Amino acid sequence: KFFQEPVFAFVPSIGISKIIEIPNDFSKFMKDNFFITSLNRRSIYRVKFDNEYNKLLFVEEIRVGGRVRDIIYIKKIKAFAMYLEDIAKIIVIKSKN
Repeated sequence: KFFQEPVFAFVPSIGISKIIEIPNDFSKFMKDNFFITSLNRRSIYRVKFDNEYNKLLFVEEIRVGGRVRDIIYIKKIKAFAMYLEDIAKIIVIKSKN
């Protein structure tokens, strides 16, 4: 096959900039989850797929108030850092557990 239908589509488009896996030791509430960052919605989305990645089980929008250009995970401090390009800010999301 050359083309496979998407499992899920954001309509209208959220302007995805990056998809990053959330490590299972980051939070007991975020096992097997991913963050999807958005330029258009000025948000990050926490999503979870089924075990075969054939179905999206849930989507949670987390508004951050800026266009999320990039996100990285910093293992040493168990935190995500993201750059908001339109307001020139860096946001850090750190685990409490």
